[in-house]
Amino acid sequence: MIELTPEDLKFKESTEFPDKKENILSAANILGMIDNNRTLSDIVKKYKSLVESLVFMLRWDNCSQGLSDYVCSRLIVFERERKTNQEISSWLRSIARKIELSPHDIKFKNSPNMPNKQQIKLAAQALENSTRQQTSDVEDVAGERRSSVGVLLVFMNVRDGEAHALSEHPGEAIRMSRQSGDKERENLGIATPELRELLSDYIVNRIRYFDGYERYSFKDVAQWLRLFLID
Repeated sequence: MIELTPEDLKFKESTEFPDKKENILSAANILGMIDNNRTLSDIVKKYKSLVESLVFMLRWDNCSQGLSDYVCSRLIVFERERKTNQEISSWLRSIARKIELSPHDIKFKNSPNMPNKQQIKLAAQALENSTRQQTSDVEDVAGERRSSVGVLLVFMNVRDGEAHALSEHPGEAIRMSRQSGDKERENLGIATPELRELLSDYIVNRIRYFDGYERYSFKDVAQWLRLFLID
């Protein structure tokens, strides 16, 4: 893991950062796939450097245009230090990750569709207290591994064909997770719409985005949810 330096954090607060965030995430996604994708691996081998291969794959005119002079210079250093693609990808995600409400989040927060704050609080608590291993994809339920949405679904108190509020009782969640595969799929079919009703389509879809694209941790998602509780 590459730790963020004070200079990295300074870049995150710069006026240039907001315009580069999506490009940084795109680069992180590409690097995360290279080792398991023969086509991408062949492209990297063809070019003299990782930076040049990213410029080609993401169709930028140059690295500075896509990522900024600062990020490009850091990538060159990492390549010299023989950091792995996964290490660099993780660093790029750390640079891009900034837990705050976007303008769309703020608009939703002030809309009539904003869910009950108690449900958001319970969802944040469920994620903060989860001991599950976080999956690298967006699967809702997969054994001991969970996505953020998967954690929330496990904490749904599903019983007698009905889905109720998010449960504050870990014992109930454990009981649910031990049910048979067929029963779990049945409960998942009930719980997923109920989760969307409790937290809203908007928040559930945003959490899926954080899971699959920005790779927020459970605690990161919980921190984001808690921003909706601040008046």
